[in-house]
Amino acid sequence: MFLRTDVHTDECAENSSTIVSRCLNGLKRGGAAEASLCAQVLGLHFISMPQPDEELLQEVQPDLQRAVTGTGEVRVAAIETLAMGCFVAGGDDDVTIEIMQRLRSQWERGDAKGRATALRSWSLLFTSLSALPEGSVVEDLLAQLARLLHDVREVEVRGAVGEAVGLLVHCCGLGELCTREANGQGSIGESDQEADVEEDEGLDDNGAGTEGVQGDGHVCGGDKKIASSEEEEREEDMQGLGGV
Repeated sequence: MFLRTDVHTDECAENSSTIVSRCLNGLKRGGAAEASLCAQVLGLHFISMPQPDEELLQEVQPDLQRAVTGTGEVRVAAIETLAMGCFVAGGDDDVTIEIMQRLRSQWERGDAKGRATALRSWSLLFTSLSALPEGSVVEDLLAQLARLLHDVREVEVRGAVGEAVGLLVHCCGLGELCTREANGQGSIGESDQEADVEEDEGLDDNGAGTEGVQGDGHVCGGDKKIASSEEEEREEDMQGLGGV
């Protein structure tokens, strides 16, 4: 219980083997309540160690991965602890990707709480990768997430799916593309072509249209209209004088 109330890094390091062995024993042989608590204690132990311990992760990973495929609170606690241990003590991307694949296999099985926990834990580990996945992998991930968003009705799972989609869009640089498409701007190349067409049309800011502008700044078509109006007024005056 001291792990819940305060951080005792020295005691955790000194008694690490005892804590781990007893927690793994309870995780494998205890009832649901005991196994769930043992998994939670392992998670607290990871973040209470003075330094990240990759060997500790290797020691507990097999039993946690078996518990991940279980049910109820034991499954939820095992998923959270496996992700936390990997996030804190994972040495390279190969280990992280292996655990992420195990978590991804839980997206579509079990109860809603376990699936949502697997999705959020996967998202946590995605942020720790040193390199982004290839485009084909991202497309496959987005396709699966879109299918989940369409098929699933549980609010908790849908929320976790939306968070994962937002993370992928942000981290993989898809945000600008989505914004341009939503605004109907198309691709960057299409935008440049439209700008060139507008320049070729010769439209000026004053709405002169295609009439053109002279060097002194007067609109050619406008001068012609003014001259025509003056001639009509003179003809009306002459007609009025003749009728007197």
